[in-house]
Amino acid sequence: MGSLLQVTVPYADIYTWEIAPIPPREMWRHINQEQQRQMLSALTGAKAMHEIRLTNKGEVPWTTGPATIFKKGTPLGQQLLTYTSVKNKVDVPVTIATDLNTKREETEVGREPNSVRIGDHNYTKVSLHGKLTVTNFKDRPVHLYITRKTYGTATSATANGKIVLTNILEDTSLGRDRYPWYWWSSWPWWVFSANPISEISWEAEVPAGKSATFEYDWYYYAY
Repeated sequence: MGSLLQVTVPYADIYTWEIAPIPPREMWRHINQEQQRQMLSALTGAKAMHEIRLTNKGEVPWTTGPATIFKKGTPLGQQLLTYTSVKNKVDVPVTIATDLNTKREETEVGREPNSVRIGDHNYTKVSLHGKLTVTNFKDRPVHLYITRKTYGTATSATANGKIVLTNILEDTSLGRDRYPWYWWSSWPWWVFSANPISEISWEAEVPAGKSATFEYDWYYYAY
């Protein structure tokens, strides 16, 4: 049986680290045990991933389907390749990057009761500082992409981090399959009436045997 399509395309090895958005501690009393288990699993499973970035240089789009990645005849993994139009790029996960050590630290640095009044309610402003560290144990540099989502307003980020603010209805990445705890419970009205969703993203080259640190500040309002 002959092949339907064969094409040689450019590719690049990239590494990604995505930290899932977890509700502030004031929210936990509204979340059941199954949702707590899902959130803790998402946090502990948030490891750096090795992915390959493909550019469709062919003459037809690629449809969504399973993709098996081989290296010198040895399979490395199988993941979903999503629809990719001609000249567009797609990232395909390969496996957890075991040679990249990741560490997340986050501390509360301030709490201001009655900081703001919205409608008939006073809100407490809770300020936090985060620090993400990646250590590259590979014998070559890696191209790294980090995404950190938070409830609340991100105000600053080191290492040329980019900040985007949205709300939960606009953020299409907050799907049921990735973050099911968003959709299972009746969330208190104040969570999204007083807070946006922040996304902080970084792109960096981490040299072999070196560590890179990414810091950020954010706050949220709690009722």
